[in-house]
Formats: sequence, structure tokens, C-alpha cells
Amino acid sequence: MTAITFYGGIGGIGGNKILLEDKGTRVWLDFGESFGALDNYFVGFLQPRDSAGARDYFEFGMLPKIQGLYSREALKFTDLKYGEPEFDAVFVSHSHSDHIAHMRFLDESIPVHVSRIGKAIIDCWEKSSTADYGRHDYRTFEPGKRIKVGPLEFRPFEIDHSIPGACGYIIHTSSGTLVYTGDFRKHGPRRASTLKFFEKAAEEKPDVMICEGTRIAPSDETIYVGDEDDVRRVAKNLVSGTRNFVAATFYPRDVDRITTFSRVSSDSGRQLLVPTDTALLLTSLESNGMKVPKLGKDYRVYARRKRKGTFEARDYYTWERRFIRDAVNFEHVRKDQSKYMVYLSFHNFNELVDIKPVAGHFIHSRSEPMSEEEPEAAVMSNWLEHFKLQFHQIHASGHCSGKEIEEILQRVRPAKLFPIHSKHPELFKKFSGLRQVILPEPRRKYEF
Repeated sequence: MTAITFYGGIGGIGGNKILLEDKGTRVWLDFGESFGALDNYFVGFLQPRDSAGARDYFEFGMLPKIQGLYSREALKFTDLKYGEPEFDAVFVSHSHSDHIAHMRFLDESIPVHVSRIGKAIIDCWEKSSTADYGRHDYRTFEPGKRIKVGPLEFRPFEIDHSIPGACGYIIHTSSGTLVYTGDFRKHGPRRASTLKFFEKAAEEKPDVMICEGTRIAPSDETIYVGDEDDVRRVAKNLVSGTRNFVAATFYPRDVDRITTFSRVSSDSGRQLLVPTDTALLLTSLESNGMKVPKLGKDYRVYARRKRKGTFEARDYYTWERRFIRDAVNFEHVRKDQSKYMVYLSFHNFNELVDIKPVAGHFIHSRSEPMSEEEPEAAVMSNWLEHFKLQFHQIHASGHCSGKEIEEILQRVRPAKLFPIHSKHPELFKKFSGLRQVILPEPRRKYEF
């Protein structure tokens, strides 16, 4: 029989590792890192050792010990002996770390299926950061294309999420149809794609559905302004009403949010300034046919000091140098603080020392601010107070609300539902119209 086993993605947000087996074919749905599990044992500079491969991850149960899955390099310092690959593929829903980070441990010969845009994002992140997802046999696809692996047929559909290239899957097995949602929302620019995916899923009358539930909670205490259009509207009202300095922070791979703030800047007579890694991402996606903000027209690059503290091209990585030639730095911003909106992550707050804003606004456009009891939150508050910057939370989630998910599930009506990627999967049982909700247990095989 066809079977699914959950090695991650349950008991918290992210870390999806779901094994699908059918007539000897074994395929993984995502292979990500659980941030909750990581935070139990590592914090700050105490992190798993890259030099130890999978050893630290095995010690604390953050990776399953499975024969024929990992590379020789990953197993070099562990007690699990290397074996020839016993798995046929990995199918990636999207390129967030909680869905792909642990791929770096996998045997390089196991094929990894990912959307063409998702692969472009992986390439950019590896080029511009210390991220390493491993050298793999990548097989890119366009949404809608059918992919056969043994008796399994995968049909990926584009969905709306806070990163481009995200897909949900309708999977035909020898025992019936399985729907895997990945992460999704229906209040962003690709909302029509999400609706189309679930319309097709409903037509299939699926036997099994694996559904995320990030925002399902006893009460929704999050602070959202609504959808992406609302983010633009609220931010525009704020920015167009001031001539003072404005900075914003958002998830650096959220192209929808970058597009929103480039438009807010333009509508307000400003120009958005982004770091070199964001410019690399946008220009790469543009070369892959995506409609994104254009360098020099919709945004410019903000250059931070490197090495000697000057702005000579040789002080930057090779991939950065083409962006540095026409970049803006703190001197330009300091001279005319009403001309720009600056992308400013928390870890680069020291740019404020050079910019010397007279007063202004800081827009936090990502998940809710950290608890006031956390050290970073206190430090952020001190910096903003020191430079007389008002804090504003203006954000739309990358995930559907609980009510929206309930409406979707009532439409799809799977025979069996497995809730994952949620701190409160038990609340799925309260949704009306569902036939059977199964709360998955770690490493238990479920046949259908």
C-alpha cells in the first residue's frame, strides 16, 4: 500500500520532512529545518558545527537516522555508516529554510525537483551568503508539468506565498490521490493561483491531504493590516506624509514586499535603496522572466562600508562589484533624507550612526516584533529612541488565517486530513465539514 511517514513538520512551525512510499518508490516532500527544535539546544554563537556534518543534528534528534539517505561527507563523523541511496527523489514546495535547509546533508545523487524560480532563489542565496543547500541533481520544472517517479505522478501548481516559485502538489499514487499544500496564502499578488490549485484539488476528491496551519491558534493575536494592497496603502499614507528619514525592514526574499515598497517609495517621491544581495536576487529573477522591480528605475543599491571603510570595488565580493558602481551610500542619504527609503535590517542598524537621521520613521514589515523581554527587542527600541525614529508595524502574513483554511478545506473535503506546520493542529478537528482529521505522530507510518 501507499504510505506516508512524518519525520518533521509536526509539533511546531516548519521543518517539513515527509516520506511518501509507493511500491518500492520512496520520495521526500521537502527536507527542511525545524527552528523550534534548533532553538531548544542552540542560540546565538552556539550553533551546530559545520565541520561535524550531521553529528550534532543526530545527537539532538534534529535529523532522522536513516540508512541510504545522507552523503559520505555528512556521515563522516557519525556512527551511521554510509550506504548507497535508497530514495528516489525530493520534491520541494518552496525555498524557505524550514523546507530546504537540511537538504545539504542528503546524498548528492538523489534528484531534487524544484520550480525553476525556486532554484534561482537557492542559487542567489548560496552565492550571496553562507547558506549551503548541497550539490544536488536538481531537476527544475514549470508549474503544471506532470512528473513521473515510479508509480507516482506529481503535478505542481503555483501558489501564493511570501516567496516566489512556491508550489502545492496533487500527487496520484497507486492507492489514490494525495494533496500536499506546502505553505500558502490567498491575499497576495498570486491569490488566483492558490484558488486554482484548490479548485483542482477539490475536483480530484483526494483520499489524503497534508495541510499547513501556521496561523491556526486559539485566538489570533497577530498584528496584520490585511493583504499586500493594504500594506501598500498604509505605508504610502505614512511615507507620503513626511519629509523626514524613512527606513524599512522586510524579509529579503519576499519579492512581493520588495515590489510593494518600491511602489510606495515611487508614489511618495522617494527611491528605495536595497542591499547588494537583494539586487542580485531581483536581477536574477528578472533574467528568469519574472516581472520584478528594475534596478536603476524602481530601486538603487545601498552600499555599506567594507574592510577599509571605503567604497572601492575591490573591497566587495566579486558578485557585488557590478552593483557598487552606481550605488548610494550613507553620505547621499545624510545629505537628502527625504529622497530615499532605506532597507535596514536590525543587524545593520549601525548605518544610522553614519546617516545621522534628524528624525523619522522605521517600518517593521515582517512577522510581529519580538517579545519585549527578548534582548534584541530592547536593543532595537534603544536605537530607535536614540535616533528619534517612530516604530510602525505594517505587515501582511505569508499564510492564510484559520478561517480561510477552514473555508478551503470545506471546499476540498479530503477523505483524510493530516495537519502539519502548526502549533495547534488539534484545532483542525473543530472545523466543520471534515470527515477524518488525523494528528500525525512522529515516524509512524500511515497507509492508505
